[in-house]
Amino acid sequence: MEKLKAFMFKIFILLFILILSNSVCAKNIDLTVQAKKSDVTKELKDEDLLILNGFRQTITSELEELKLDSKVYWEKLEQKKLSAAEELQFFKPLFENVVLALAAPAPGSNVSKGESKEDEKIEGSFKAELNIEKLKSNFEEVTSNLNDTKIKTFYILANIDLDQSMNWEDVGVEKAQSFSGVIIDFWKKLAFKEFKNFERVEILEKDFATKPDYMNSKSVTLKWNSTFKKVSSSSDNKRGSFELTAQYILVNTKSGNVLTSFDFPLQKRDLDLQNKKALSSALASLVYNLLLSQTSKISNLLEALEKEKELSHLEIKIATKTSLSEIYAINSLLQDKFKGIKLTSSMKSYSSDGAVLLISAEGGEAKILDSLSLEGGKIPLNEQKILLFNRTDKSFAIIPKGPNN
Repeated sequence: MEKLKAFMFKIFILLFILILSNSVCAKNIDLTVQAKKSDVTKELKDEDLLILNGFRQTITSELEELKLDSKVYWEKLEQKKLSAAEELQFFKPLFENVVLALAAPAPGSNVSKGESKEDEKIEGSFKAELNIEKLKSNFEEVTSNLNDTKIKTFYILANIDLDQSMNWEDVGVEKAQSFSGVIIDFWKKLAFKEFKNFERVEILEKDFATKPDYMNSKSVTLKWNSTFKKVSSSSDNKRGSFELTAQYILVNTKSGNVLTSFDFPLQKRDLDLQNKKALSSALASLVYNLLLSQTSKISNLLEALEKEKELSHLEIKIATKTSLSEIYAINSLLQDKFKGIKLTSSMKSYSSDGAVLLISAEGGEAKILDSLSLEGGKIPLNEQKILLFNRTDKSFAIIPKGPNN
């Protein structure tokens, strides 16, 4: 009886937590919505049009409250060219318990005032629960064009900045877009020309906050960072000395693995300050040409990667108590024994009761498991111990050597 009471108490606590978490994520919405008869399409009834407007009003208001850019959100959504019916279906998963009560037409409506039937307004009371977490995820999906990430893409994430002591007029322009924006646009054209194995080239304003499972595993991101510093100028302000620090890394967009990187030597230029156009052109060309000098290196690397077989990744548990020195020995042993499939092994997590290894190798997961299962899954670790692989639960156990093994 005591065990039953304890069990029921745990269930009660779990339900309470679930209810509490749902209430935190959900927000009650209650507002008045309107539309014109002229806005009603063949695909939507009056009620559906008002519900859609309720969705729109709520989303705009909540994005602003969350300090998320609603303007960018609607611009990106507009690019999808959704019909009213498609837009209604797109928003529905964000809301629960949607209720709309149509208001009765008021006496002396717009029509009686000489306005056309199409100008007549319809109105209703819109109530619903908005899931805030789903809205955040939806915002990320829309503004980051996550569905487009299925396409093999060369992304450029560039930060072309100035030292804190400078402003954009110091490099001959009035705003950043006239300088860094022009460089990045030229880099996009350069990437289209030089890196031909990509279906598209895209400029990122910020890195991906989330990376969906369906993101193309062969997309790459060039992350550029450079800073100009004005170190001196002549007393008559006719010439100035500038320094540029710059570096980049090229990563696999999905995994984040670094493919290559370069830290450029400090660049110095002494330039005429009087001709603003010539000044900005010279400094912009300096930045542009630094990346241009690396295109051959990057192109050769990308071509080599294209020929490589795609790697698969899986986690393998070590189910027995293991020392750190044994973990390192296991990693080295696996990498040496399975070099034919270019296997790499690293420790993902460790505790006194066991560990988790991250295994990467050519081919699919089944091929890796087949390789680890050869010879009964037994791999001699040293003179006293054997590493035994269990395919069913994807784990290793360390067992002592015996007369039968």
